[in-house]
Amino acid sequence: MTTAGHILVIDDNFDIGEIVRAAAESLGMRCTTTTSAADLPQLLAPDVTLILLDLVMPKIDGIEALRMLSKLQCKSSVVLMSGISKRVMETAEKLAQVLDLKIAGHLQKPFRLADVERLLEGHAVPHSTVQAKPPASLDITDQDLRSAALRNEFVLYYQPQIDLRSGLVDGLEALARWLHPERGVLAPDCFIPRLEAIGEIDSFGWQMAECGLAEACRFAINSQPAPRIALNV
Repeated sequence: MTTAGHILVIDDNFDIGEIVRAAAESLGMRCTTTTSAADLPQLLAPDVTLILLDLVMPKIDGIEALRMLSKLQCKSSVVLMSGISKRVMETAEKLAQVLDLKIAGHLQKPFRLADVERLLEGHAVPHSTVQAKPPASLDITDQDLRSAALRNEFVLYYQPQIDLRSGLVDGLEALARWLHPERGVLAPDCFIPRLEAIGEIDSFGWQMAECGLAEACRFAINSQPAPRIALNV
């Protein structure tokens, strides 16, 4: 089964990690964030395809993190992030190449969400686990749908809504997905029409609304109010 990619973000600024997470999840990619490079040995899983690394961090900085990745025999692509001069960024890139690390680019801070999205789109695996139609050999039954609701297999993915004037995220659109235990992530056209046909669409809608409200607090940053969340009804 093919995945859309797993991203690891190492940045001592929590907000940066959340911005990258929003961009990654809008593309169907998994994203793990940490504010400490000391977590690298535990977080560098085999399925991590891309690492976004801040060069300026307390305790263990980005340069030391590059050495750590080399010792861990990291095969993931690495994107360097920093607000420091371009010359320092280029020096770090040369060091990474000496350490036999694969550098996939860099992000100069401050950057916009659109910059992150463009970078991630270039690293997304073309064939994701989202299936436009269920395989003909595996028909979905009415009971499958009811059981999926009881097991909370229907989940929400969040796509950022951008203020075109500022380039900042001012809201999120909640997109329903079915995390099928055997077929991976199924798109809405695999199950919404069937839910409508069997009269379960209203209860499904309320379930997704409750899920979105419960998860809204995850996106509140630095004690600020949670962003506006748009739900399809």
